[in-house]
Order: sequence, then C-alpha cells, then structure tokens
Amino acid sequence: MPEDSEPKRPSQSDVARAAGVSPMTVSLSLRNHASIPERTRDRIRKIAEEMGYKPDPLIGKLMQQLRLGGRRRASFSLCLLCQRRTKGGMQYQDYIALGAKRAAEGLGYFFDTVEIDEAMDRPDRLRRLLYSRGIEGIVLAPLFPPADLTKLLDWSKFSVVSTSISVLGPAVHRVIPNQFANALLLGRELNKLGHRRLGLLISRDLDERTGHRLDAAIQWLNHENGVRDLETLRWELAMPSAAMLERWINKNRPDAVISDSVYNLDKFVAEVPGLKKLALASTAIIDDGSPYAGILENPEAVGAAAVELLSALFQKGERGIPRIPRTTMINGTFHPALKKNGKNGRTRKAK
Repeated sequence: MPEDSEPKRPSQSDVARAAGVSPMTVSLSLRNHASIPERTRDRIRKIAEEMGYKPDPLIGKLMQQLRLGGRRRASFSLCLLCQRRTKGGMQYQDYIALGAKRAAEGLGYFFDTVEIDEAMDRPDRLRRLLYSRGIEGIVLAPLFPPADLTKLLDWSKFSVVSTSISVLGPAVHRVIPNQFANALLLGRELNKLGHRRLGLLISRDLDERTGHRLDAAIQWLNHENGVRDLETLRWELAMPSAAMLERWINKNRPDAVISDSVYNLDKFVAEVPGLKKLALASTAIIDDGSPYAGILENPEAVGAAAVELLSALFQKGERGIPRIPRTTMINGTFHPALKKNGKNGRTRKAK
C-alpha cells in the first residue's frame, strides 16, 4: 500500500458488525430515532465513536434527497404549533406560517398547523394528534402572553425550533428577528432625516424579554448624537396615560418617538394628538402597508429559516432539547413612512 494512502473510513456496515446489529439499526441509532431503545442508541454511538466513524456528508445529502424525492414519499412531517387567531387580517404568526409552509413544501415535507390553546389543559390530546399526523418536526410560533411549554410534550421525540423569545421553554434552537441591529438601522434612518433625539416607548415586560436590545440600540444612538438626557419610557401592565405621555414628552423633548408596534403608536396618538408633530416609528412592522416608518421584521423569512434549520436537525438526527441551544437572527428591512396624497387619500412612501 502506498505510504500516502489514507486509511479506510469505517462504514455503517463496519459499525453494525462490531455492534452485532443490522446496518439499519445503526443508521437509525445515529439519527437518534425513537424506534431504537435509548440504551441501544447510546451503545452504538459509543462503538461508532471508538471506531472513528464519521458520516460522509455527500452520502448524507444524497440520502436526504432520496427521502424527499417526492411529496408522497416524504418521510418527515412538520407543523407550526401556534395559538388560535383572535382577530382578522394577517398577523405576525400568519406570515411565519406562510414562510414555513413554502419552505417545507419546497423541501418536500408535509406541513400542518396545530393550535395549542385547548392542549394547554389537555396535553395528552395534543400528543395523540401529533403522533396520528406523523409529526416529527415542530416550529414554535410566538406566544402571547409568553409561556413555558417545557411540560407540554416529550420533546425528545421531536426536532424543534422556536421563532420567538416569547416561548420561554423548552430551551431549543431559535430563529428570531435581529432586534438590536433592526433598532440601530431604524434609528440611523431617522438620524438621516434630521431626528437626533430618539425616544423609546416600551413595556417593561418586552424590554426584559428582548434582553434590553431595543433600548440598548436607541440609547447608543442617542449617545453618538451627544444626547444624554433622554430617558426611555417603560410601563408595567397598563399602557401610559395621556398625562404620563405628556410629562415624558415635556421632560425629554424627543423629536422622534419609537415603539415596538403600530398598534401602540395608534393608541399613543389617540391619547396625545400632539404626537403627530413628531416622527413616529415602530421596530416591528409586519407588512409594507404601515403608515409609520419602521422595520419590516420579515417574518416570512423567519418561518422559512426555521424550517431550513429543522431540516438540518432532522438530517443529523438531532431531537429534543439541545445541550447548547443556538440562535439565528434575521435582519429586518427599513420601511419609510407613508404619506397621504391630499386628493384621493391614497398613500405613498415618503422620500
């Protein structure tokens, strides 16, 4: 044998002979498939590691393509686990579902939507429903109010990706908007329009759940602009009253007011009509029909990226709660304010 020849790579068949099982058992064990007893999976993984077995990425990709060669042959079904819709119009989770569905079908997976409202009190019913539909991968939609779903299911049976920090548990991989970068982008676009004093209105709950990312970005921009005396307005449960808003405006003198939602901005303007004189913007716009400037969070891209991550987890046999969860962040897009034309009331983007 030539000296520079590489040693033969151990195959799954080699591992199967060493373990005294079939190659199929090895394949399923290395993919952490629930059909193989956990003790057997652990034993086979240990033998494979001792033999120096490593999966061939080209073969893995080929097998994935074979498994997903046609919609009717797809062996992996996934769902969006979400709350029941409470109002008309497209909501944030609807765009996530749309992006997830398109990505899933493009990859050859079956896709479904499952509501969890009733299941919170009857988890056994949800388990039976998921098993009956052959669901093996779950995308967790945002929750309001935030909730911990750790005890809802045996998560070791599923590959799971969350699309929101409002899912307090289980601690799985996440795909979420890049809130700090988005707030920086929004603030800098407002700076370009001449707005230097940026005021943030945010609930204390959201501020804490976002890791203070929105506040940190706006405060940093104010710092860059030499603004040291502008405080963020936070509220607990009830939104700030007109008197509280007016006191905050008079004390801090912002020339732009930023909130986390278009709904909040509408409420603030209704309470304090004088706010219309200031630039108004939202860090979380879901479609390009908003009259306010802000950040399109691109929830369809969030849903698609969540499915792509699920596909990778499934291919590698990763199920359950990961030892080290990782977070993928999706950047937003700046959306200029829309102004009404005087004659027909139609809107156009402000230059």
